[in-house]
This record gives sequence, structure tokens and C-alpha cells, in this order.
Amino acid sequence: MGECLDDQTVASFLGGALPVAMRERVEAHLASCTTCTDLTTWAAADMAARSRPSGAPPQIIGGLPVGSSVERYQILDVIGRGGMGEVYAAYHPDLERRIALKIVHEAGARGEGRRARLLREARAIARLSHPNVVTVYDAGTFGDRVYVAMELVDGMTAEDWLAASPRTWREIVDVFISAGRGLAAAHAAGIVHRDFKPQNIMIGRDGSVRVMDFGLARLVGEDRGRITPASAAEELRRAALPSTVTKTGARLGTPAYMAPEQFRGERADARADQFSFCVSLHEALHGVRPRLPHLDERVGAPASTSEAPTTSRHAGGPAWLRAVVRRGLSPEAHRRFSSMDDLLRALERGRTRVRRRTIMATTAIAGAAMFVAVWNLAHARRFECKPPPERLAGVWSADDGPSSRRGALHRALLASGRSEAPVIWQQVSSALDEHVAKWRAMYQETCEATRVRGDQSEAVLDLRMRCLADNLDRVRALTDALVKADARAAGQAVAAAGDLTSPAVCGDVERLRSQVPLPGDESTRRRVDGLRQQLNDLRAQRDIGYSKAALDRARGLKRDVEATRYAPLLADLLELHGLLLADLGQIAEAEQLLKKAYVAAEAGNDDATRAEVASNLIYVTGMQGRHEESNLWADVANAILERLGPGHLRARAWVLQGQGAMMITRGDFEAARGAFELSIALKTQALGANHSDNAIGFMSLGLALKGLGKLDAALAAEDRALAIWTAQGSYWAMKALNNRGEILTALGRYREADDSFQRVLQAFEKEVGPDNVDVAYPLAGLGAVKLATRASVAAVPLFERALRLRQSTKTDPSLVAEAQFGLARALWDSGGDRARARSLAQQARATYENSHDATVRRQLDDWLAGRAGARAN
Repeated sequence: MGECLDDQTVASFLGGALPVAMRERVEAHLASCTTCTDLTTWAAADMAARSRPSGAPPQIIGGLPVGSSVERYQILDVIGRGGMGEVYAAYHPDLERRIALKIVHEAGARGEGRRARLLREARAIARLSHPNVVTVYDAGTFGDRVYVAMELVDGMTAEDWLAASPRTWREIVDVFISAGRGLAAAHAAGIVHRDFKPQNIMIGRDGSVRVMDFGLARLVGEDRGRITPASAAEELRRAALPSTVTKTGARLGTPAYMAPEQFRGERADARADQFSFCVSLHEALHGVRPRLPHLDERVGAPASTSEAPTTSRHAGGPAWLRAVVRRGLSPEAHRRFSSMDDLLRALERGRTRVRRRTIMATTAIAGAAMFVAVWNLAHARRFECKPPPERLAGVWSADDGPSSRRGALHRALLASGRSEAPVIWQQVSSALDEHVAKWRAMYQETCEATRVRGDQSEAVLDLRMRCLADNLDRVRALTDALVKADARAAGQAVAAAGDLTSPAVCGDVERLRSQVPLPGDESTRRRVDGLRQQLNDLRAQRDIGYSKAALDRARGLKRDVEATRYAPLLADLLELHGLLLADLGQIAEAEQLLKKAYVAAEAGNDDATRAEVASNLIYVTGMQGRHEESNLWADVANAILERLGPGHLRARAWVLQGQGAMMITRGDFEAARGAFELSIALKTQALGANHSDNAIGFMSLGLALKGLGKLDAALAAEDRALAIWTAQGSYWAMKALNNRGEILTALGRYREADDSFQRVLQAFEKEVGPDNVDVAYPLAGLGAVKLATRASVAAVPLFERALRLRQSTKTDPSLVAEAQFGLARALWDSGGDRARARSLAQQARATYENSHDATVRRQLDDWLAGRAGARAN
């Protein structure tokens, strides 16, 4: 049975409905096919879960949701599943980083002994430190299962690396030499892996190679007992099935890679790993595993040839390499190399000999021909694969001279009038330097992939270069905007520079290919490029706080963008237009445009934009009290992110941020607190602890904690937000300070609260002007302090001005109601117009009629009831 199993065959196999002959063929296939092994494992787990009696505790195979906890680790994402367990991305609170958390299937009979063994082994591996071994941080128990916390490697398994593109035998040997060093280090520490295979080699994006998953390892000298050949053969047939389906002996490893002595249940030392290593190396070189007589005899499988023809994706190898692999595959352990170190030395000697011969042959080539070849290579690197200096000079360069963009921005920030200007300059210039350095590296790698290495097509080169051109244009747009910086723009500069999209997105070829291609007509393509540059200008204006000016220009672009009939560009414009409206408090209008943006992104087959728009719709629908619809958009955003695969932490964090904001509007402060805390954890992993995204998270968390009555904790959260923004010289620091004032008022610390609100009022009037709606926040805060200190006469003009500002803008109705209720109390207590006071309170009560904020409704009801019989003026 060469082809993989279909769903019906798997279901019949698990249900015992296959004829004997067919079942034996399926069993033989499962022994050698990891893809079908995993399929069968998870089908069996699903059947077991569905057949569980009502009321029985649920299995947790593959079932840990994002946000749940395993001891102190918080689940961020599912990475993968296999016969031994699941692997999750999780947050390590002590290291403040993402890690991999493996949950091992060790439940059931004899589970306690197995758990103890796995814990001993994991802790032994945690003591092993080597660059070619995945670091293990911790191990413990979770229910009746074992978890292992380990380093999360950004990359792919050797199995996936081999499948991604053709590899030369030299590349393969280099990878396996590195992996072998990791095995040798483990052996030196007395640890045997016992499950070495290509799926347990990780190749990082940086080219590093690490061995992982020592979950079946054992300490040398520890007695495990023996397993009979009969039970080992049965284990081979059913190794992939969970204990709910099969009742077999202890698992020994992946049968197709086992050494004969390990397969027979005998004591296996480091030479068993050597055998598995050579099975894996043979498979990598030839595309098939070698013939293993002990395996074929047990399952009755047809013998495979030991020297199979090389497939199109695999490289074969020279005679000396085949000889090394053959010795490592000796059925008798004593005939193999004496150690992993000896095997590696044999590989390195052969590899060095080939390099030396290649150098000698190259030297013998005619001088003229060699010169031409070398010149061509240098020419490709020098002229094609380094960004032209003039391309960067107009955007950002190291030159701080008077005519440079860098110098102009330096002078603009220092002239902005902000006392923090030198600190802002240092942070902005560092962020832009780092971004442009990454852009240069991505540009060169993109070019060399096609022009030098030849492992990338011209079409892919074009996609990636267009992506890089747009990425650099966003830097140009931001520096253009900041060169004209006033005090307000300078206060947003650090956050805006930190928000630039990383050039790494231009390496995601699958995403770039999936989008609708640019129009074929050259003139239309030029119009699209020009309009995209204008959109980048508007994004930059929004990022530094000029949403109103950007909104007017966005409206003017709509007709030109629609004329291109290019859906991705239209989606970008509609999303930006909607966000600008939301910035200005026009929530209902923003919703309509964001929904249109979602449809356009769907037409453009742009998952990343779809996820962003859905995330923003969580917020705008939630702010209008439509909580079921808000939850639906959260489900949509999460489904898209799930389809995009692991990663996208910042996008996932903003989904949680939107959900938390919606939960606050319905008064569910505990749920909001959980959403904000997990959002902060994801942002920290994606962006670092001091990014402005985290300041927004802490400010929101403070509001949730205030709603729960945890005022001291709320104050601490607002202080965290204030510290991040103050360090950046950000205008947003005043918003955190305003929230802090509200919490101080609730704590009865009125003098401190008054001081906070006065500072915010002065800053807002200076930076956004006295008529900006943001000024209403400190005005309402000061009014509340005056009411609390019985200075109601002084409170009246404060609330009057706050109400006028909020009514003049299409802002959140609850904010208008807040000002109405404050003014009603101030008028009544000061002996002012009581008829107007009662009318204002009734208007505010009507606004809160459909709100889930029962506290404010109750306060209004009590206030109105207490004044029902009082005589109006």
C-alpha cells in the first residue's frame, strides 16, 4: 500500500471493519508513514472523545484553548500534534518570552510510573546546554499528564526543510553533522534520545540546527525492564494509536527508525541513536528509508531497496558517504562506530576531502574563464543585490548633514518645543536605523535568491521587491510627516516609528502569492502605485495624530481608487477611512466603511487585511452595545488567524484588546481583565515590554480593574502605561494620567486627582487646542473632584464646557451622558436651574437604558427618585 490512507479507510480500520488482509496492509503502511500515523492518532482520539460516557471528564488531547493556563504558563497558540502529545506556544512569565510547551500523552494504566520517568528525563535534559539541542526550561505535571517547557525555535523540521526545495548532498550532510553534535553532547551527559528522526531536527530561520523531543530518552544505566519480541512487533503495528484504542506495551520510539536491539526490547545505548541517525540521513539523501530486515520480518512488509533511486527532491551522495551510512546501519551494534563522535569525524573527513578536491579543481580552470565567472558573481552582488544608495538617501540614511532627511528630522523634533525632544530623537532615530537595516538585509536576500543562488523565480522576485518598495515608502511617508512635526506630532513620533511594518513580511512568499495580482495594464499599475503612496502619506498623518486632516484627503481619494478596480487597494483605503472616522468618534459611520473594507479584502483574497478589519469591527460594534455581533467578528478574526497559521501574535493581541473593550461596555469587568492581561502577554512577546501597544493594554487593564473595585491595582496598571508613554514623550501619556486622576478621585485622594486633571487640561489645550473633544476628559474629571469636595458652583462651568465639546462631535453617547449627569448634579447642588438638571439626568438615563452598566443606571435612578418631589425653579 504505497498511497496514503483516506478518511474512510482510517475509520474502517479503527472500527475493526477491514478484512484481515487489508488490515495487515494498513498496519504495515502505518509503520512507515508518519502522515498517516498522525491522521490515525487524531481520528482515534476523536472517536474516543465522542464515545465517552455523559458526565465523564473530557480528554484534553488537542483541546487547550488560547488563554488557558498550564501551571504558570499561558497558552498562546497550537503549534502541532503528534502521537506523543500536543505542542503549544506559551508565555513564560519569568523569562518574559514565548516558549514551546509540550503536553505528553501518559495517562491511563501505569501512568504514574511513566510520569515519574518522563519528569526525571526532562529534568536531566534541562541540565544539558548545547547549541545543537533545544533548551528545556522546566517540566511538571498537569492533571494526569506531563508537560515540558522548552525553547521555541522559529523555523521548520528537517522533514519540512527537505520537502521545501531540492537540497544538495553537501547541504544535507552539513545539517546532519550539526544535529549529530547535539546527539553526541546528550550521549556525553548520559542521555540517549531513542526517537531520533527528521521530524525531531529543527532548522531555524537563522540556519541553526537543534535536536528536540527527548521525550523518549532515558538515562544510561537506568533499568527499564524488558519487552518481548512479540510485544515489540505489536507495538510497531499500533505505536501511533492512543491508549484508548490499543492496549500494548510501553512505546519505544518511532518503529521505522529503530535499531534492531531497540526493536527487540533489549537495552539500547547511544549506538541505537547512531542507527536512527543513519536511517534518517539515508532517507534525507535518497528520498526513501533503507531496507531494515528486522522491520520487514515483523510486519510482513515488502522489503525496500537499500539504494533506492534518488528522487527529484533529494541529492544522493558519493561512495564514501554511502559507506559511512552503511556502517552506522549495521544490525549488530558492535559493528557500528564506537561513538557518535567517531561517526561525525568520518562525515567531517569526507566532507573536508570533497571541499579540498573542489578547490584544487577550481584552481586548475583556465584563468580567463575563472575571472569572468568571479566577475559575474561580484557584478550580481555589487550592482543588483545591494540597494542603490540614492534609493535610501531620500528616505533615511546615516548622514546627519543639513541636506539629509535624517538631519531635517533631527532639527524638526528639536524645534517642536517638547522638553523630551532629545529623548524622542534618540528613540525615533534608533527605530528607523533598525528598520532600514532589516530592509537592506531583506532586499539583498531577495535579490540573491534569484540573481545569485537561482532558487527563486523572477515572478517571486517581482512580488517581494514590490512589497519592499511599499515597505520603504511607508518609512518615507513617516519621515515626510515628522519633518513637519509640531509638539503634537513629536509626541506621537516614537509610537509611529515602532508601528512600521517589519520588512520580514516581504519574505512570506505564500501570502504574497495568495493576493490578487496587480492589474496587467501598465498605466493602471502606475496609478495603483501612486495611489498607494498617497495612502501611505495618510497612514503616517494618522499615526502622528492628524486624523481629521487625513480624513479630508481620504474622502478625496475614493473615486480614483475605485477607478483602478483593484480590490486590495480599495480595501486599504476603506479600512483607513473607517479608522479615521473611529478616531474622531464617528463610530457608526466607521462601522459601515469597515464592513465595506472587509468585502473588498475578501475580493482581493487578502487574509491579513481581513483579520485587521474584523479586529476593528469587534471594537466599533461593541462600542455601540451590539455585543453578539462584536463576538461574531471576534470569531471571524480568530478563524482567519487560525488559517494563517502560527504566529501573528500582534494581530491576536488586538483581537483580545477589542474583546476586552466590548466587555467593559457590557459591564463584564472580570472577563475584560482576562482579555487585556492575555493581550499584554502576546504584545510583549511580539513587540517587547515597552512598546506603545502595551501602554494601551495597561491603560485598558486599569479601566477593567477600576470597574472591579480593585483601585490600587488599577492605579498600578495606569502607572505602567504612563511610564511607557512618558519615556517616549508621547501625547498619550496624558490620557493615562487622566485615567489615573479618575482612580485617585474614587480613592478619595482629591488633591492628587485635581493636580492630575489640571496637568492633562493644560497639555491638551496646548497640543490639540481648546476646542478638541479630548479636552472634555480632564474637564469632566475636574468637575467630579469639585462635586466630591462640595464645590458644586465651580463644577458647573467645567461640565458645561465638557458637554458642549462632546455634543459638537459624534462621540460615544455614553460620554455625552456622563457630562449630562455631572452637570445635572452640579446645577442641582449649587441651586441652579433644577428643571434643566432633572431634564439632563433623564436624557442621560435614556442613553443608559440599553447599557449593561448597571452601576450608572442605578445611580441615575436613585438620583432621579430622590429629587422627584423637589420643587423646580
